[in-house]
Amino acid sequence: MDTRLVQTAVIGHKNSDQPIILPMDPDDLALHRRRHPKYTYWCGIQLDGCGRELADRLCRDGRVCHFAHHPDPDGTRPVCRRSANGEDSADHLFIKQGVARWLGKQQLRGKTTIRDLGRGPGGAVDIHLPERRHRLRFQMNGLDIPTWRRVDEELGEDADTVDWIFNHDGPVTREMLGRYGYSLRVRLETHGAERRVHIGAEHSDRAIDWTPLEECTLSPGGLLTPAAESIRIRAARPRPKPAGFLLQGSVAFTPDTASPVPDASPFAAAGRHLLLADVKPSDSRTVRALLSLPADAPVPAGNHVYRCTGAVRMLVTDPSRSSGAEWAIEASAFVRLNAHEAQRTGLWTPPPADRAPALDIPSPTPSPVAEPAQPPKQRQQPAPARQAPEPTTKRDRADMVAAVREALIRDAQLRARPTWESLARAAALELDRLTPSDRRELLIDVDRPLADDKPILSVLVHSEGGGPLPYLASILYALGLGRPESDAALKRWCARETDRAHAAHGVPPRALPSRLPLQAPGEAWAPQRTAVVRSHQPSGNERLRTLITLGERLLPDAQGKQRGRLEYAIKDAQKWLHLRNSRRVTRQERLNGGAAPLANRAEEALYRATQAVERSLEQKRQTRSRKLEAPAAPTRTAKAGPPPLEQQRPTGAPVASDELRRLLIETAARGKTATWEQLIGGERALTHDYPEPIRWESLVDAEGTVISDAPLLSSLVTDTGGGPVPYFRQILQTLGFEVPETKQRLEEAWRREQARCHAAHSTPRQAMPPSLLSTAWTKSPSRSELQPEAGSSPEPARLTSEQIGELGARIRGFLAQTAMAGATLTWSTIRHRLGDALPWLSSEDQGELLVRADEDTPADEPLLSALIVVGDHVMHPLYRHVAFSLEREVPASDEELQQRWAMDVLKLHALWRHR
Repeated sequence: MDTRLVQTAVIGHKNSDQPIILPMDPDDLALHRRRHPKYTYWCGIQLDGCGRELADRLCRDGRVCHFAHHPDPDGTRPVCRRSANGEDSADHLFIKQGVARWLGKQQLRGKTTIRDLGRGPGGAVDIHLPERRHRLRFQMNGLDIPTWRRVDEELGEDADTVDWIFNHDGPVTREMLGRYGYSLRVRLETHGAERRVHIGAEHSDRAIDWTPLEECTLSPGGLLTPAAESIRIRAARPRPKPAGFLLQGSVAFTPDTASPVPDASPFAAAGRHLLLADVKPSDSRTVRALLSLPADAPVPAGNHVYRCTGAVRMLVTDPSRSSGAEWAIEASAFVRLNAHEAQRTGLWTPPPADRAPALDIPSPTPSPVAEPAQPPKQRQQPAPARQAPEPTTKRDRADMVAAVREALIRDAQLRARPTWESLARAAALELDRLTPSDRRELLIDVDRPLADDKPILSVLVHSEGGGPLPYLASILYALGLGRPESDAALKRWCARETDRAHAAHGVPPRALPSRLPLQAPGEAWAPQRTAVVRSHQPSGNERLRTLITLGERLLPDAQGKQRGRLEYAIKDAQKWLHLRNSRRVTRQERLNGGAAPLANRAEEALYRATQAVERSLEQKRQTRSRKLEAPAAPTRTAKAGPPPLEQQRPTGAPVASDELRRLLIETAARGKTATWEQLIGGERALTHDYPEPIRWESLVDAEGTVISDAPLLSSLVTDTGGGPVPYFRQILQTLGFEVPETKQRLEEAWRREQARCHAAHSTPRQAMPPSLLSTAWTKSPSRSELQPEAGSSPEPARLTSEQIGELGARIRGFLAQTAMAGATLTWSTIRHRLGDALPWLSSEDQGELLVRADEDTPADEPLLSALIVVGDHVMHPLYRHVAFSLEREVPASDEELQQRWAMDVLKLHALWRHR
């Protein structure tokens, strides 16, 4: 039996280039059969198939209709190495078919060639129009820039114009955006048994306007879409922008006013003017070059020598087929040199002594002529001494901001969360050398200007502990978003903004969720122990009062010099508040910033003092925690003062499954076990509280795909006494295992899984002992089975019917968005989105919520709850329970249920894609 879900084939014979998509609905397939009774279907050679004939399977038992191979004569399953079976596996043939129809309507003749780029036919589709000397290249696979340049030259040997249309976003599409301000994209949409071609014009802001191929035209300058007109795609292509490289060292020049500037220079730009000059870089010979200067700068005289100041770049164009690359020098400002310095450059010599001097020799101090003239009473300050050249890997500010923004957009496309180290590698910058203040300022520039339809990219960067950056709140404040009301509110806001970034920059992009308010109306921001951050802008009275309150709370625990500095900083801040509220400082002076330096000094001093005390207290807490051996926390000696900071820990978010799985595998490879605190790291465990439901949900997600021979990595987590964690039963239930009845058998199975983990991940790998656990997916867990044993954590309280109705509707909305995005999600993701609105749930409440979410699903559509998975895309054990409760047909065996579930997920993605 062929169980592969083949959705595409070719009609007629194995070498055919006529593609077809089999309708997945049984009624549509029956109608298709009546219309085309003589069609035969083949696993075509141009689909990288085996060339055998296929049968169309009509399924009315809930499965999607699909193609299947005929069995071999001996009844065995045929061998076919075709790797792509989905509806997009024949897109190259549909492009060939659609372009042929389009050219016929325009009465053009062309030759179509399907390229094999190493992954089978369909890596690219080339259309050659010899009468127009034009080529169209539909690039279906990824491509690097050197390969693209080489292929572009090859295609241009017999064509004047080559249009590149890309299926996926990548380095080349970003290169096209930088060159022309647009790039052409292609996508195909399913209509019945065919796929129709749409051409997109991608803007510089990454938005794409899609147009059917039939509405596009072919002009002498290239392929045009109606939407392309709005972004200035005309018959004559815009000239590519030159690339710029920062130059090091000084550059001197003397203008040649007698020589004209070449017409239609590629370096002509608005706000700048060009001139020819003799240019002398430091430690290099003199060359004749074009010089690009600001249009508002005075035109340099031809009998003087000047030196470029500020940023100096070399502009380079790409070589064309008829000529090589061109280059020019771009300067932002320049100063005139005195006679001595001008003579040293070799660009000027003094006149003979018996003649009147031809040069009006300037004073020894060079004066910048690119800047406005100073008033007569002010003397021009000498130019600052030139600093040592920066390393070649560092860029100017604008380039650095652009590189970091581009790297964060790529991370959003990959749904990744970088650290500073990985961000530095992606952007090719030395970000690790930046101070925290410089990092903060850089991220502020990356996210400016603020807009509702533009996600904040700074939330993607996380600290080494996995949480938000410690200065993220000050970044948001500087952007004009206000202050978070609490740590939990900041985490909820970051989760929503991360989802917005994934939606805006994902492939394909999806509707952008609304931005959450960072601060509730009418509520002041109350900082937690580690939430105080330094503001870049002068703060008001409320901000300073908050710092004073924090300092007074820390004062009883401060000691020595730190206590003295903190007392002085508090008194200084209180003086500032008194001065600000008094009449000695007028309102106009406050608005003009007359008292702002005092505010900055007071806040800065108080900030440093509170941070120093907090660091000392944190070191003491870490030292004390390392000495703790007993499971019970030692009692704290009562004393006057604020409550202990350990009681103010915020609730931690679920640990990322990839990170937690890596930590568990490393623990298994060492042959060890670990408590939860030892596993996730002492710093994170000290600063955040992880309730048991968060712990076991994180461990379940970290298990990944659970197969019969895979050891349970979560068994490596122990309690403080070295025994099983109280929630190990819930882990087994969620993963679909039968829970041992007695505590002794549970501990035996738990220790056996530990031994299996150590054997599976040892070096060299050892034989694993058999597991003592068995799956229980053939039945739904009962209430009695879900009851924890004595001594374990009590089960969460049951939800009311009103809560189930409200939460079920919201979960259905999440599931619908997930179906439209062609993805799946876990309960941890749902909990992360809902935040405090979703309490901790029992398995029964989870089942009732999913039943309520799917009660309005039509009977002929799969259940949306099929999109909820466990770990690495594994069917959730409650799927059987939900289907049975909604009177859906449920297969008896686990294997058939898994197959039904996989087809339901596939069908959901197809049904919701265009809703």
